[in-house]
Amino acid sequence: MRTEIKELLKDELKAVSKSKTSIAVGVAMVILDVVLVLTSFLSIYSLVFTLPILFLIRKSYNEYQLNQAMLIFTRMLIDDEFETK
Repeated sequence: MRTEIKELLKDELKAVSKSKTSIAVGVAMVILDVVLVLTSFLSIYSLVFTLPILFLIRKSYNEYQLNQAMLIFTRMLIDDEFETK
């Protein structure tokens, strides 16, 4: 991407990277919870907390897809070369 386009799309790029980071944090939390239950550091009842985390991950993934679509749409409006691809 050219630097002018990056400057114009700075907010959209930040939103995409922020939602990508929230997905990674959520997945890491679920993996950590499951590993700690399997190694018996936590009781099996702590797996109840994975259900809300999974819903948050799903919400973050939908937000990521929306942010990605907005980035592509905005870039098509700004960059004529990207629109032809």
